[in-house]
Amino acid sequence: MLNSYRNYTPFIYRLIIYGVLPFAIIAGEVSMVLYRPFLPNTHKEIVQLFVRFISMCPIAMVYTIIIVDITVFKGIYSKENRFEAYLLLSEKGKDVIKQTVIEDMVCKNLLMTVVGAIIGIISYYGYRPMYDETSFRIVNIVSIVFSGIIITQFSTWVIRHFMNWAHLLWMMAFLYTFLIPIVIGCSIAGWMNYKIVLFEIVLAIIFSLINIKTINKSLKKNWASD
Repeated sequence: MLNSYRNYTPFIYRLIIYGVLPFAIIAGEVSMVLYRPFLPNTHKEIVQLFVRFISMCPIAMVYTIIIVDITVFKGIYSKENRFEAYLLLSEKGKDVIKQTVIEDMVCKNLLMTVVGAIIGIISYYGYRPMYDETSFRIVNIVSIVFSGIIITQFSTWVIRHFMNWAHLLWMMAFLYTFLIPIVIGCSIAGWMNYKIVLFEIVLAIIFSLINIKTINKSLKKNWASD
């Protein structure tokens, strides 16, 4: 499966998503912790700055993932998509496409989880006032992680249905300006609790499985027509 993923996705795709993106997020958090004493802001402003930074991390990650995802998986669920012709000439070719989508889903979910955990640990031990002096708690970090998985899987599922760039831009505008900010906004709210997080975990699993089911359905349809 890993070989399929490496062969199907270009190196620059994996470098940006699994290298540059998490490094930039974690480096930004570490820099804030290290240079906090030198910031001209008041204590209250710095506390709010940390909260805003953490809430923006999943948004930045999802935005980047969607844009980069289009370069490789654009229209892969669309009925107009024909995939690479040579991949549909054999059963093994179908497996390559299916395994790539599954591996991509797993890797992105792990990415969100690992980066979220690291950010949570850095912020908790690096700047405790963020937790002690605001309504922001560990449960918010956990919620942000699973909300990030939900909107990543849902957004990629939506975007991969479109081949036309005009439709893609309309859907991206909806995701960027409405859905993603609202979901993340709920995750950082003071009323967030672990019962809601459990519901988010279920949704994250459901949307991940939907991506798998969709590629299976798309492959069967394209395979039958060839």
